[in-house]
Amino acid sequence: MNAQINVLCIGAGIEQLPAIQIAKQMGLKVTAIDSNPDAIGLRVADKGSVMDLRDSTKVIQLAKELNIKCVLPVPLGAILTTVGAVNDALGLKGISEAAAKACTDKLLTRKILAAEGLPTPKCIESSDEKSLINAAENIGYPVVVKPRYGSGSQGVFVARDKAELFQWLPWHFEQRQKCKESDKSLVESLILGKEVGIDSVVTNHTHSIILIRDKEVTELPFRLPYAYLSPTTLPKLIQQKINEILTKACRTLRLKNCILHADIIVNNSGEIFILDISGRPSGFNISAKMVPAATGVEIIYTAIQMALGYPVSFTCKSHQNGAVLRMLAAPKGRFLAIEGIEKVRHIPGVVDVESFLEPGEMITERRTGTTGYRNGYILTSGKTREEADVIWHQAAQKIKFYMERN
Repeated sequence: MNAQINVLCIGAGIEQLPAIQIAKQMGLKVTAIDSNPDAIGLRVADKGSVMDLRDSTKVIQLAKELNIKCVLPVPLGAILTTVGAVNDALGLKGISEAAAKACTDKLLTRKILAAEGLPTPKCIESSDEKSLINAAENIGYPVVVKPRYGSGSQGVFVARDKAELFQWLPWHFEQRQKCKESDKSLVESLILGKEVGIDSVVTNHTHSIILIRDKEVTELPFRLPYAYLSPTTLPKLIQQKINEILTKACRTLRLKNCILHADIIVNNSGEIFILDISGRPSGFNISAKMVPAATGVEIIYTAIQMALGYPVSFTCKSHQNGAVLRMLAAPKGRFLAIEGIEKVRHIPGVVDVESFLEPGEMITERRTGTTGYRNGYILTSGKTREEADVIWHQAAQKIKFYMERN
């Protein structure tokens, strides 16, 4: 590709780094922006600028000055509206600002989907402690409490009774304050069943699933995914129904020319509920590394080509490999060092292994998605899912965390 083609990465943290690297490998000139001056992507990109990612006016101005030809697809839901605003202002291919708002405002998402008859959890907006308690009692325990805006499971917990609601509300309000857009909360009915993640794409108005992956999640009150396994064990009929529901949801939310991330739960009666849907890649290197390992589709690379107007194909290979991406479990305490990373890299079947912990960092109880991801992960691939899982456990045994003694 032409090295004079300028592209913009809105966000330059750990999870945005793969898109920057892929774009540079494609021969594109990458400008990355982030509000954190220490963000790693600012150093890796051809040009890095410190900027408030939520200030769409300034980001648009920069994009016009640089003659940006596309905004890179990255897993950062909190700033998706800025991505949409830039696309609209410069006439670029990708998610629109209106569609981005429909995805990032969880209450609006619920209302739009429910109006089209798509199954979603029962949901009530609340603000303070009193209204949250009333909402929980109206819906009936157990309930999920979450900020109206935000990502990475920040401030999200399950209350199985009133005592558990009181126990975790102070933490919820503390986390909600970190979500700059969120001064409201949502209380939702808890749907029990099998939870899966979806990686798909919308080209123009056509939705196509690329990968359905099963999840392993933590015990309540924090229902956090810590492992992703593919291919899914869901019956083909249920997979077809998921595709039909997401196709309708994409049309309803007016999503087009973007990667799609979705979280789905299938209850014991076979009903399919959309927990989350957004016009962006999946985080935790799922889109960047797990999807290619499982399906052969370089989804980030191809999405960049699509955004630049090149003819593309997201067709999967006929046989999917087994793939397992599971996070590492570091002990609680002050982290000193990790051993075994380089040994694991050379094990056949290991696609990738990373840890993002810094010496002196405190490891605490995992309550959000980001805290678990920092511990690190191993991604493995095999002819079957079972083979990939065996390789994962063999590799994990070679990883050792060194912690400060009390």
